[in-house]
Amino acid sequence: EIDGVSCILESPTESEIRLLLGKFKELECRVTLFNATFDISHLLYQAKDPTLWRGIETVDAMLLAHNSGQSEVLSLKHLMAMYTALPGSRAGGDTTSKKYLALDLIGTRLVRDHFAGQYNKPSGRLMSHLTPVLSEMYVRGVRIDRTELGLLLDETELALAESLSKLPQGVNWNSTAETAKALIDAGVELTEKTATGMWKTSEPVLLELAEEYEIVQNLLEYRGISKLYTGFLLPYWESQTEWIHSRLLLHGAETGRLSSRDPNLQQIPRRFRFKTIFRPDAPDHYWGLCDLAQAELRVAALITGDELMAEALMNEDAHRFVASIVYGKPQEEITSAERKKVKGIVFGLLYGGSSFGLAKRIGVSPKEVDSVLDVFFGRFKKLSAWLKKVEKESNSGVTEIHTPFGRTRRLDRQLANEGP
Repeated sequence: EIDGVSCILESPTESEIRLLLGKFKELECRVTLFNATFDISHLLYQAKDPTLWRGIETVDAMLLAHNSGQSEVLSLKHLMAMYTALPGSRAGGDTTSKKYLALDLIGTRLVRDHFAGQYNKPSGRLMSHLTPVLSEMYVRGVRIDRTELGLLLDETELALAESLSKLPQGVNWNSTAETAKALIDAGVELTEKTATGMWKTSEPVLLELAEEYEIVQNLLEYRGISKLYTGFLLPYWESQTEWIHSRLLLHGAETGRLSSRDPNLQQIPRRFRFKTIFRPDAPDHYWGLCDLAQAELRVAALITGDELMAEALMNEDAHRFVASIVYGKPQEEITSAERKKVKGIVFGLLYGGSSFGLAKRIGVSPKEVDSVLDVFFGRFKKLSAWLKKVEKESNSGVTEIHTPFGRTRRLDRQLANEGP
């Protein structure tokens, strides 16, 4: 509704979209959408200008619901049925009808009103402000060198065939059942089963067996190359252009991190010179590489207020600093093996690992892990107290946690989805 007039633009032209967005800026209004990145991306693409939404304040009703902990069911019709008096998924008839559109518009407003408090939290406001940025990134895309990509594709196909030749033939290695049978036939002693009684052949299980069985090493190698080939190279090649347009999602991961789909532009592999296929969008532009060092330790220091961890992060090498405290000797005397060992134990500890599990993954004895943790807990007191508090709460049936920025995570549903 603009200037008291309700407007419906059917198949709007480029000029009509420009006029509409110009009106939004003129009125300085706050625009409410549902799944805003999709709508904004569509408008920017049709207008042929990825910058047009800049300066328009945006609220995404879907992300407000997600921020509240309602992250499993995020379709508009389901949220309408759950939180408003409007009918749900079968209401409004055909999706092209005016009645269906009207219900969606009213439902979007009511869902926004129901979760309005989330916009006042830093996390909810930040996600709404990021929405237009991600839409612009999607429309702009990332440029690739298709000649380089084609060469890399050929090299990877050869590596994939070579890795497959090292495994027993006649087995569908993409089938869990066939993979488990082939491993057992080869003498591999699998250790874990699913809730339905099937042997697990997931990466964490196989990593613990790789050192003992050559077939497991070969299988992990094949899976790694196959994932690179089918998850990255083929989707990039099938785009048939020199631009990759990836959907960047603020609601795609339970943990709240940004995710990338269709195709994936995150977790770009290091192997096979994969990163050489990307190009700046203009000859006089450059790519920059940035990374947040020790991200988990920084978050832990922020949440817990542990002064010693903050001091560690001010050092040139935080892991060497922590290792020097654990082993009680100067940083320059810490060996690479000691640094690596302490780094693995501390990171594993932050993710809830047990002494036995950490020892198995790092390749040391549980006794050595315990000796490191004894010193660590004794020196990093606030961080240790926070970890014990979280463990106690999780064992007492806590179903929700709240991040420092106000986002809610529902642990009961997450644990139910993961199963026993």
